[in-house]
Order: sequence, then C-alpha cells, then structure tokens
Amino acid sequence: MSEEINNHVILNHLDAPMRILLWPAEQVFACMFPLMLCIAVDQFCLGIVSSFIASFGFKSFKEKFGDGKLRAILYENFPTPEKLVQKGLPPSHVRVWHK
Repeated sequence: MSEEINNHVILNHLDAPMRILLWPAEQVFACMFPLMLCIAVDQFCLGIVSSFIASFGFKSFKEKFGDGKLRAILYENFPTPEKLVQKGLPPSHVRVWHK
C-alpha cells in the first residue's frame, strides 16, 4: 500500500500553495506591492520598510483569521463583475463625462 502512494508523487502536492522561493505567492505579492508603489514615487527606503510591515501583517492576519476571512473581506469591499453590472455601466458611446 505504501509503495502505491509513493508512486503518485503529484497527488501528494496538489493542496500545497504555490510558492516563490521560500514564501507563499500571496505573501510575496503583499510584500512586493508596497515596494513597487514606493519605488514608483521615488521612496525606496519607505518601500522597504512598508513591504516588511505589509508582509508581517499579512502573515499574522492569515495565521490569526485564516484564508477565508481575507477572501470575505475582499469580496465585500471590492467590486465584482456582478456588482458592476448591477450598478449599471455607462453606455459604450460615451467617452468623456462633463458636468
């Protein structure tokens, strides 16, 4: 039986999260977003500090509440395509809005 399980190496890693080097991909994205944003506005030192804070905060939030809570918060606060359609999109022929 153990030989049969070892023959299917891929099946043992299906539930493992995607990793970039040693860190989970979502933690890397949480770290890189503030860094790239601060580099864009020419604040490299602030970007390094804010990326460490964001990475530590993201990791501690996930440990405390889990992945489901973060997804629920993102779903409630950011628009989905269904929410955009419910609000109504402007007509396609309108290019510029003036008051």
